[in-house]
Amino acid sequence: MAVVIIGGGGHASDVLSVFEAASVPVAGFQDDGEPDMRRFEGRAVHLGRIGSDCPASGFAWGIGWPQGRRTVLPLLGLPPISIVHPGATVHPNARIGRGTVIMAGAVVSAGAVIGDHVLIHHNAVIGHDCRMGDFVSVMPGAAVSGDTRLEEGCLIGANATVIQGVAVGAWSRLGAGSVATRNIPPGVTAVGAPAVELEKRPAGIR
Repeated sequence: MAVVIIGGGGHASDVLSVFEAASVPVAGFQDDGEPDMRRFEGRAVHLGRIGSDCPASGFAWGIGWPQGRRTVLPLLGLPPISIVHPGATVHPNARIGRGTVIMAGAVVSAGAVIGDHVLIHHNAVIGHDCRMGDFVSVMPGAAVSGDTRLEEGCLIGANATVIQGVAVGAWSRLGAGSVATRNIPPGVTAVGAPAVELEKRPAGIR
């Protein structure tokens, strides 16, 4: 049976492209809103709200943000499906977790360990022996050097760089184009080259 993609935005359309390139059938996608069907015309149908019954054997993530994937996961009764674009390069001894999507042009090097429900976007590079937790997102063009550690739910922005041996804490964000030259603690946003933490806001201020 085919796969259902969870999410109905632009990222879901990108993930659908991975399945198309790999010639893996897709039953459609699920989204709680009113998706722009121009993205999916002739490619996939809207199969209702997230978690509703559908003719699929598993699901793939079309949600780009780590917190969104973690929030939605308990609603899903199908098993997660991992997919690697035929144009990606994954070393044979790299370990890829469940529900992970690796997009065109990405490179996953020898010894890398990738967690569950991870997104590795177009042209991102994951260095040797990197350890990556669940729900991580590595955005387009990012370079994660060898012997790094990306903890659960962190996000590495587009064209950002994580220097060899650096750890990025759980649920932190490294801004687009930034360079992490030292460890980033959990739950912060860091930007710049070298990356520094943004000033934390007082509790209750958004």
